[in-house]
Amino acid sequence: MNDYILTGEGTAKEAVEAIGFEIYRTQEMENLVQWMHNYNQGVTDDEKIKFYGFDMQRYDYSKEGLLSYLGQIDEKLAKSYEEKLADLNNATVYTQAKEKIEYALSELNTLMMEMSENRAIYIKETSEKEYTLALQYAQCLKENATLQLGKANYSQTRDTYMTQKVKWILEYEEDEKLFITGHNGHITKSKSGLSYTTMGSRLFDEFGDAYYAIGTDFYQSTFRANNSKGEAKHFTLKNNNTLIEQFMDLPHNMYFLDFEKAKAHPELKAILEHSQSMANIGSEFNEWQKLLKMSYTLSLVPDTSYDGMIMVKEATPTHIEK
Repeated sequence: MNDYILTGEGTAKEAVEAIGFEIYRTQEMENLVQWMHNYNQGVTDDEKIKFYGFDMQRYDYSKEGLLSYLGQIDEKLAKSYEEKLADLNNATVYTQAKEKIEYALSELNTLMMEMSENRAIYIKETSEKEYTLALQYAQCLKENATLQLGKANYSQTRDTYMTQKVKWILEYEEDEKLFITGHNGHITKSKSGLSYTTMGSRLFDEFGDAYYAIGTDFYQSTFRANNSKGEAKHFTLKNNNTLIEQFMDLPHNMYFLDFEKAKAHPELKAILEHSQSMANIGSEFNEWQKLLKMSYTLSLVPDTSYDGMIMVKEATPTHIEK
């Protein structure tokens, strides 16, 4: 997402409309962006919140940022790469012919080499911050193209890239605090129960207890997802486990459980240290998956997977912005 909405230009609705992935173009996301915008109006520059994407499964906005930067250096250069990278686009991200991806990837490598070799010139024409961001735009394009070629384990490679992106953001912003929102399967610290090394486990290995992971689970959830045909559907699921049972007789719908504090209670400690079947639903879901619990849950030990959890008794769908 562009920073412009958070620094005073544009509207929250425009920012949400610019998000490439439909599941995040929601009223709830618009409300969040508007809150961030309003917050930023009353604080100093070094206190302002910035909003970054750390995944790389879309092309268009990274390409827009890169070409915009190249246009500041050389309009002919920008036009040339607009043509060379034309086949890297969101519309055909999962269907593009492999030879077209390979061609564009080769051109990206050439461009990135040229940018590195002429770093001083580029920075003189713009600034070091702008140059660094533009190079990262190119890197995002390169990573997605690499993923789409299918020559490496998709999940393993993607989580590797996301880990690198999080570390890049911390370095770029020269900050010590970053709030990450991601799928349970990406942010978990666990090294068991999954066929790949998650972003969360990589970050935990590097940052230790400074990486604080909060998972989510529900008893019943109605949610909106696209099926394998690309059709948007509503689904309702129930997921019962020993941990969420502890909240069912309490008066409110949503709770946060800090594991360190919870483990002071022997009964909760025993639950947190034993495997639980926890919800794990992605952006695609099909009716048949409702019949197979292992298709929408992961068996994880809460205490080694997260530092805390948000427990929801009944979750409702977000409101999609058309």
